[in-house]
Amino acid sequence: MSFDLYLQSFEHGNLAGLPRSLIREVFEPYLDTPGPDYWGLTFGPHNSCELYLSPLEGNHEQIHNITISRPCADERLWHGLAQLLAHGQTVLYFPGCAGPMVIHASAAHHMPAGMLEALGKPIVVVDGADIVRQIRTA
Repeated sequence: MSFDLYLQSFEHGNLAGLPRSLIREVFEPYLDTPGPDYWGLTFGPHNSCELYLSPLEGNHEQIHNITISRPCADERLWHGLAQLLAHGQTVLYFPGCAGPMVIHASAAHHMPAGMLEALGKPIVVVDGADIVRQIRTA
C-alpha cells in the first residue's frame, strides 16, 4: 500500500500520548532501523514500512502521533496497530477514510471537534483484519 496512516491519541480534545515503551514492545521483533523518532520495520523480505514518532512536547517518552509510511500487507503490522488502538483514546485514520477507526467507541468523545467534523463518525474495529477491511473499502 502506498499511502500514510496516522495513529493519534487524545484526551478531552487535547493531544495525549502512548508510552514509547509500549510501542517498542509491540514492534520490537520487527524493528530493524531504530532511531529516536524514526523506526524501520521489516516483517519479511517483501514486507516493510516506516514509523515516524511524534512525542508530546516536554515528554519524549509519550508519543501523540505515529505516522505509518507505506504500510505493508503483513498481518503482524495490522495486529500491532490494533494493539495500540486498544490503549487510551487512540484513533487511526488516513486521507480519504470513511471515518477514523477506533477500538473503543469512547475514543470519539476525546477527539478534537474539528477532527470529527473533518474525518466523520468513528468506525469501531475489532482487530487488525478489520482495519485492513476498512482500508480496502475506502
